[in-house]
Amino acid sequence: MLFLSLLLGCFKQGLEPVSSPDAGLEPIVEPDPIYWEACSYQQDDHICDFTYANAADTTTTLYDFYGSIVVIEYFTEWCPYCRQAAEQADLYIEEDVVFLSVMLENQYGMDARLEDAERWASAYNLNPEWVLRSGTYILDGNAEWGPDVTGLPGFIIVDEDMVVKHKIRGWSLQLMKESIAELKSDE
Repeated sequence: MLFLSLLLGCFKQGLEPVSSPDAGLEPIVEPDPIYWEACSYQQDDHICDFTYANAADTTTTLYDFYGSIVVIEYFTEWCPYCRQAAEQADLYIEEDVVFLSVMLENQYGMDARLEDAERWASAYNLNPEWVLRSGTYILDGNAEWGPDVTGLPGFIIVDEDMVVKHKIRGWSLQLMKESIAELKSDE
C-alpha cells in the first residue's frame, strides 16, 4: 500500500515514475557453490550429496558440511568392530572434523529406526544430528551412486571440497589417525 501511495504521489507532482535500469533483463542467478558435473563415491571424485534421517529426529545433509573435513562411517549395530570404532571416536575425531555415522542395520539386521540411532548416539556420546539412519539399500558395489562398503565398519573421508580422499574398510585406529592427519596437513 505504501508503494502505491508513493507512486500516486509522484503522478500528483507531475513526475514520471522511473523505471529500473535493469528492467526487462533476466535476473542473475548465482550458481550453487556446491555443484559439479558429476559425482560418485570413487577415490578423487566429488562425493554425491545425501540427506538421511538422524537420531535427533530431523535430517542431516552432507553438503551442509562443505568446507570441513568429513569422516563418514558406515556401520551396523551388531558389528563388534563398529562398536570399537565408535568407542574410540574421541581418539581420532577432533573439533574441526565432522564425524557422520550412517547406521545400515540395527542389532537385528533390519533397517535402522529412530530408537536404534538414538541408542547408538547415547551409548557412544555422539552428536545425535550426526548419527544417521538408512539401510543397506544405499550400497553400490561400483561406487557410482552409493558407497561401496565391503567391510565393516567402512569409512569414506572427504576433504573440504567434498572430494573422496580415503576409503578405509574395517577398523584401524592408526590408519584413521594417519588419514585425517594427512588431510589436515594439506590445509
